[in-house]
Amino acid sequence: MKNFTSYFVKTFNLAKKLNFILILLFLLGASTSSNAHEIACASDPISAASTYEVCDLVTPPPPPPNLGTMANFSLFTSAGAVSNAGTSTIWGKVGAHVGAITGFVAPTIIETANPATLVGVTDVQNLYNELLSTPQTVFGHAPAFGSGEIVLPGVYTIPAAGSLAGTITLNGNGDPNAVFIFKFGGAFTTGAASNVILSGKTKSCNVYWISVGAISMGASTQMKGTLITSPGAITLAAGGTLEGRLLSTTGAIAVSNATVLAPCTQQPTPCLAKGKCCDDGNPSTVNDTADGDCNCVGTYSPPSLGTGTEEFALFTSAGAVSNAGTSIIWGKVGTNAGAITGFVAPTITEAATPATAGAVTDVQNLYNQLLATPQTVFGHAPAFG
Repeated sequence: MKNFTSYFVKTFNLAKKLNFILILLFLLGASTSSNAHEIACASDPISAASTYEVCDLVTPPPPPPNLGTMANFSLFTSAGAVSNAGTSTIWGKVGAHVGAITGFVAPTIIETANPATLVGVTDVQNLYNELLSTPQTVFGHAPAFGSGEIVLPGVYTIPAAGSLAGTITLNGNGDPNAVFIFKFGGAFTTGAASNVILSGKTKSCNVYWISVGAISMGASTQMKGTLITSPGAITLAAGGTLEGRLLSTTGAIAVSNATVLAPCTQQPTPCLAKGKCCDDGNPSTVNDTADGDCNCVGTYSPPSLGTGTEEFALFTSAGAVSNAGTSIIWGKVGTNAGAITGFVAPTITEAATPATAGAVTDVQNLYNQLLATPQTVFGHAPAFG
């Protein structure tokens, strides 16, 4: 019994020593980890004097959003009219997928109801959604901006309508990639002669104003950045200057005697002399040349009928083809799925043959090609003749 007691006492004392060593190692490790984090924080010039907790609370700046095809437009709406009154200078395309575009002259490039504007409908919605979901980083600002204030980069969120009056300076603190995002839960308005000043290497292409409602800019406003609303109309009153874009998912856009320059772009090069070769960007045209009015004009090449379709005078991929009375048909009559009735020799008929199977593809390709051909004449009434 005495030996067992002695063994127990020795074992207990050894266990205490081991626990002490483990506790000491844990404290040394925690101290090393904390010091390492503090050194990492000290290397950050923004938080050189910060503690562990403050370093963890530093919010990184938001990245620039993805513009998609909106990078090519100065004015764009998915659904709504786009109009200009007076003499305005627009550097960048003007587009509407559904709605009339009026009052703009060369060299302004017009895009309406074509494949480019169809893609634009998706891109402008994606851009709006991305900006809307960008987390707020600056808190406590009043709905009214301006009055000579200087603001720093970040995401400003106003849950209701907002406004701008007087002068506001967007100071990027020497960072050319600094991003400013101003989000309003209602309409956004600017007073007459409001002025947005960029300093500290701030670029207009990194400034965004987003509203859930109409955007209205007073006369002689000097605006910077991309303005986007969903839904809502946008108005830039007489004498306004914008280094940016006006974009709407649903709503009209109206400018008057304004100057609009797509942000972070250079002034367009002078017009090519008449007759000089150029590229109008339309794969359906050939022999593109300058017309002397800053337009690049090509000649539309005839659509491809396909070897299967060009032999037919009447053809349907699926459906009956019938004739009543006496008709003269020069060319084949065909269907790939359906009956052909009422035609007599010398009319040649084809039904559910290899030739009609090939024509099914050809007629669909022809339709797609014609549907994608951009509009060149605008303003005609629905009634022709």
